[in-house]
Amino acid sequence: MTQLTRVLATLGLVVASRLVPSAHANCTGSTLTSWGVANQQYSPGRESFFTQSNWIDSNVYTYSDGIFGKIHELVSKADKHVYLQTWSFRPRAKPALILADAIRKLHERRTRQGKTGTVLIWLMINITAFRNEANEREQINRYLTQHRLQLQNIEFHIGFFKANLLGANHAKSVSIDHKVAFVSGANFSAKNNGVGLFDLGFVVEGSIVRNLDYDFIQTWRSTIDEES
Repeated sequence: MTQLTRVLATLGLVVASRLVPSAHANCTGSTLTSWGVANQQYSPGRESFFTQSNWIDSNVYTYSDGIFGKIHELVSKADKHVYLQTWSFRPRAKPALILADAIRKLHERRTRQGKTGTVLIWLMINITAFRNEANEREQINRYLTQHRLQLQNIEFHIGFFKANLLGANHAKSVSIDHKVAFVSGANFSAKNNGVGLFDLGFVVEGSIVRNLDYDFIQTWRSTIDEES
């Protein structure tokens, strides 16, 4: 596990289990100390915190508007794919509505720019073993229909990670085009709408994004039996 992954895992922002050590050869960066970094070598010219191969936005995003507002911005700029995983996804909650708007904005932007390639949106949702996957899938499909998200050149893949509480996938992250990722403790549910709870979110760039993508893909391939 890399220094950056350990820091984020300590904050409860990213699941570090199931990561394959050999996939992290390029992430042995400098040691983070009190939000600063010694031996800085990677400098993209922005105020930030560094490792040798990663960049962390100095902004700490909090509460629903901050966290899901930033997710909205990132998703609406996607060109190839979005990998999104969450413990809970409630289609009627504000975060899910923000995501729907981001996807529509993504489609509008690409239409204006004359882009024809398909953007793949992979959504992986954790459900406990006793919940009915068919019902959960029906709710997601209804969400896509109600918010007019079945758009040309936008292709959805929906997967459900089923496990008991001890084996659940608690990761909450959004990765865009292998370039930038948002890691957080916030679910797509009303509980993360800034009432009584305090979640954090961070934007990261660099080789850790491909590591998060690798983890997402490996988790999908090893646990998801069906998609739509």
